[in-house]
Amino acid sequence: MPGVTFHGSVPGERVAELMDSADAVLITSLGFDNQPMVALEAFSHERPVIVSDPVLAGEFGEAALLTPTPDAGGLAALMRELAADRGILSPHRAAALAYAHDRQPAAHVARLQQIIASVR
Repeated sequence: MPGVTFHGSVPGERVAELMDSADAVLITSLGFDNQPMVALEAFSHERPVIVSDPVLAGEFGEAALLTPTPDAGGLAALMRELAADRGILSPHRAAALAYAHDRQPAAHVARLQQIIASVR
């Protein structure tokens, strides 16, 4: 598919460089996986994630694009759609960065402090 590059396994030091040059990050896991750490890294680079798992899509909200079905056909359909119109990603990029900011330690502590103050 023109404009789509699959890198496979890459050294950790190259991940940030690849994310910065990408339009989105693909997470193909379905069911439990530790890939949300990859998603948080992508979000901090203002990159949305493409997921096939509706649970992850629910967790990530607008920062994720969910494939229409959780199989190769669903992934291919979304890839074709995005290859034709990368503008679809714009609102998801903004949501990705907001998601990352909301999960930074200082923001997390501030929310906890609000909860503690509300029960006093």
